[in-house]
Amino acid sequence: MSDIRAQLAKIAASFVAEFNKWTAEGVIAHRSPNCKHTILPASLEFPPRTPAEYQAFLAPVLPVMRNFTLHAKEGCPPVIDEVSRRLVLHLTSTAETDIGDYANEYVWTLKFNEDGTQIVDIIEFADSAYTKDFFSRLAAVASQASS
Repeated sequence: MSDIRAQLAKIAASFVAEFNKWTAEGVIAHRSPNCKHTILPASLEFPPRTPAEYQAFLAPVLPVMRNFTLHAKEGCPPVIDEVSRRLVLHLTSTAETDIGDYANEYVWTLKFNEDGTQIVDIIEFADSAYTKDFFSRLAAVASQASS
C-alpha cells in the first residue's frame, strides 16, 4: 500500500471512530476549518455546512440519538483514489431514540488535502425517504414533549 493510500485510510478510520464518540468535537474531527459537509440528495434540503455549522446542526440531535454508531457496510471496503485524494465509504448507522431504533444507510465521499491529513470536503448521500420520515416523527415527539 502506498504511503498516501495508507494515510487516507488511517484518517478515514479515525474520522469514523471519532464520529462514533457522538460528541460535538468528535463529529468534526479531522476536518479542515473550511471543510464543507453537504448532505444529499437535494430533496433533503440541507445546505452545505462548515464544521461549526455542522456542530450546530447536530447539537439538538446528539442527546436524543443514543449510542449512535457508524458501521462500514459488510462486504464494501473503502474505495480510495490516491490521485484525487478521495475516499468513498458505504456506511450504515444505528442508534436508540425515544421513538424506537434508528438505522440508516449512507455513502460518504471524503476529499482530503494534499498530504492526506485533513478532510476538506464531505459529500454524504443518505437514504432520503428514511431520513425524512424518521426525523419528522422525532420532531413531532419532541414538540409534544416540550408543549
